[in-house]
Amino acid sequence: IEKIFPGCMSELIDYGAITARYGIEFHIRDWLGWFPRRDIGLTGLFMTRPLLERTVRSCLLRNGRVTIRDGVNVTGWKHDGTRIAVTISGQAPQTLTADFVVDATGRGGQTKEMLEANGYGPVEEIVIDTGEAYASAYFEIPPGCKDSSHSFIIMGTPPVSHSSFLLAVEGNRWICALTGRFDEAPPKDPEGFIAFARNLSDPCIYDRISQAKPLGPIRAFKPAFSKWRHYERLAEIPDRIVPLGDAIAYVNPIYAQGMTLASTHAQCLWKALEARAGV
Repeated sequence: IEKIFPGCMSELIDYGAITARYGIEFHIRDWLGWFPRRDIGLTGLFMTRPLLERTVRSCLLRNGRVTIRDGVNVTGWKHDGTRIAVTISGQAPQTLTADFVVDATGRGGQTKEMLEANGYGPVEEIVIDTGEAYASAYFEIPPGCKDSSHSFIIMGTPPVSHSSFLLAVEGNRWICALTGRFDEAPPKDPEGFIAFARNLSDPCIYDRISQAKPLGPIRAFKPAFSKWRHYERLAEIPDRIVPLGDAIAYVNPIYAQGMTLASTHAQCLWKALEARAGV
């Protein structure tokens, strides 16, 4: 992100994102115990998704070559070999022509369906049911909390899949997520949420959220599966159409890999454009 939008990290910190040194303010425990409690030279930046997306959008809008069209949906496209005609719906439906199209619309992206509708399919998919489910909530960090260790990840200890993370984010809040697989899914009622946290392999997260004020409801989510769409295996694929991120593959969200994959794809596209067009 910093390469694409120089200064973005500083802006996030100015807006309240929390810096945390691994092993000092941020600690990880797996089934073998706690990782070493020492500065290992890595620093994380913790924030909510809305803060990240709002800041990135703000950085993007400063590019005078970019226009964002709100409230529209892509409903179809046609490719004539050199240009793409994209149909969008909204208050004023219209067709736009483009030299190059990037599908960054996430797991709901329509590249697969549009390729198949235009005779380029079928697209091979690998689907894995992870069985993962999670519930998350915000808590107010109690006034006067002086603990320098403010963020934690606790992984499940096999055969029990109960896991959790507690991260300090902007607005003097913790975001806490509890996870489990298949029939060990965490509950979304307040009492059950706290009880689930009490049964983790270490009490550090339970000790904090049980004494903290909840901020809003508990949100539960169960991704149906992970999926990888193998566009590269098509016998033919039209030029100038590139899916990125979740439009190619979406993975188990508990490992926080989705945005890493998307940003890696963006970097690869950046390098490819630099190499081919001197952008």
